[in-house]
Order: sequence, then structure tokens, then C-alpha cells
Amino acid sequence: MICCEPGCPKLIPAGTGRCPVHKRERQRAYDAMRGSAQERGYDSRWRRTRAAFLRKNPNCAECGAPAVHAHHIDGRGPLGPRGHDPKNLSPLCHPCHSRLTAREQPGGWNRGVRRA
Repeated sequence: MICCEPGCPKLIPAGTGRCPVHKRERQRAYDAMRGSAQERGYDSRWRRTRAAFLRKNPNCAECGAPAVHAHHIDGRGPLGPRGHDPKNLSPLCHPCHSRLTAREQPGGWNRGVRRA
């Protein structure tokens, strides 16, 4: 297959979309638009909220493994109206958090389709 970036003639494996150069360029542009973790509300207040929540909820809600993520159920993150509300958080291990985020993240890996 050919890289899907207009004008790029590089051959790539099927299903990869873009060559490594254009993947990096797209990621840099996305990161610049997205803002830093601090700008998205993942600051010292969030770190305290997360730590307290995981102390009280040490196991993943999906599989029972040790939880390392405090997942926002509403998907709005710490700047949302319920960003620090423990009732809006779910303890998840890394694999379960990655799977859930990939399925639900607006504009993420699932191309913006949100499932109930």
C-alpha cells in the first residue's frame, strides 16, 4: 500500500495508514492542539483526587487487577462538572482503561463514535 498522506509515494504495510514520517507529523499536530496534561486539568489537585480514590478503590472494576487509573465515567476529565466527584470515577487497570478509552473516547481511536 501507499501512504495515505497526499503526495507521499512511500510504500507501507497494509492497514497502517501513513508512513512513519507522516504519523509523527500528525501526532505532533494533535499534541499541540490538545494541550498539556496540566492545561487539561491533570494537575496537583487531580493527582490528590486520584490518589485518594485509588487508596479507597484499589482493584479494577472490570477485572479485579490492581487499579492504576481513576477513569472519568462521563468522559469529561477533571475539568468537567464532575471532574473530582468520586461517584464519577471508576478504578481501572491499564489494559482495561486502554480498552475502554479506545471504545468510548470521542475523536479517539474509534473515529468519534460513542457507545452506550
